[in-house]
Amino acid sequence: PGMDAKAKTAAERKTAIFRQWAKLRESAVALVKLEANPTADEGEMQAARLMLNQVYDRTVEKYGALSKRRNNNYRFLDDDPEAALLAALEDEERSTDKDGKVTYTYAKTDIFRRRLIEPQEAPTTAANLEEAVSISMAWEGTVNPQYAADLLGTDAGLARQQLIEGGHAFED
Repeated sequence: PGMDAKAKTAAERKTAIFRQWAKLRESAVALVKLEANPTADEGEMQAARLMLNQVYDRTVEKYGALSKRRNNNYRFLDDDPEAALLAALEDEERSTDKDGKVTYTYAKTDIFRRRLIEPQEAPTTAANLEEAVSISMAWEGTVNPQYAADLLGTDAGLARQQLIEGGHAFED
């Protein structure tokens, strides 16, 4: 409401670009998650890879290459936390002709053709409390007393106490 025709058209275009960007982001994230999942089967990954190819092709056909350096269509999406993932979907090649004119071409990266992420399974044991803390931070993003206890083969109360006494955690 209250927008002039030019502003309304610009807003509608940005909305359309965002919706297509969101489809591409969802496809890329889904494939990455499948590749990281040790129980995902090859058929699931092939279907996700096909979907990513199709969504990418539609996006580039309609709005151009994803590279933010070369394409102003996507600049308003710079703050998207997945922008780096989408930028990594393309390889940029720069060439200069005999007159010094620079041209850029873009190609799909290997994720469109093959698996890039080998799944890893979280460790199930730790040799000591320090190792349990490191594993917990790496896999949980926090010091999780229950996870540390499971790694050490002890109960959560004892692990919690050892974490606090050892200076690895504090009670809030």
